[in-house]
Amino acid sequence: MELSLESLGLTKEALKDLVVEKLAREAMEGSTYEDGPFSEEGMLSAIEDRTAKSIKNIVEKVYEEQVLPDVRKFVEGLCLQETNKWGEQTGKKMTFTEFLVAQVDAYIREPLDHNGKTKADSRNSYDWKPSTTRVVYAIHEYMHHHIRVAMEDALKTANASIVQGIQEAATMKLSEIAKQLKVSVKT
Repeated sequence: MELSLESLGLTKEALKDLVVEKLAREAMEGSTYEDGPFSEEGMLSAIEDRTAKSIKNIVEKVYEEQVLPDVRKFVEGLCLQETNKWGEQTGKKMTFTEFLVAQVDAYIREPLDHNGKTKADSRNSYDWKPSTTRVVYAIHEYMHHHIRVAMEDALKTANASIVQGIQEAATMKLSEIAKQLKVSVKT
């Protein structure tokens, strides 16, 4: 008697379905591929990663298409005006961009003492004297830093060549002295 799928009561399609079902069940249970990509934790992690990536892409697209143009219109159209303590408008109307430029200008032109401190930041405000502006102080500090670094590098290079020269001179002199010395042993 010959053993065949038909004699067992199975068709090729039914056998294929049983094998696929068994492999899927084992993959989900993690019994065959523990701690691998087909374990339950691995599959959940992959699903979470793909979901997070999809959500991030959708949010970025909505932000760029819907939110950013509205924010840009709001910022470009926003006008600010100084008021007194009762809310009455007293200053000149400015756009938000003009306001930012004015604030930056005021910040970089703010007077500082020789230590780089404003009058408000100084511990001794009664003895505080302005000596420069913030932008001039920043440029001075930037240049001072780069000059110091360049001088340190030059000093290291000079020291290295001086040490090498001294070493070579000492070696030559010691070899000359060694040639001149005559050692004799008398018994």
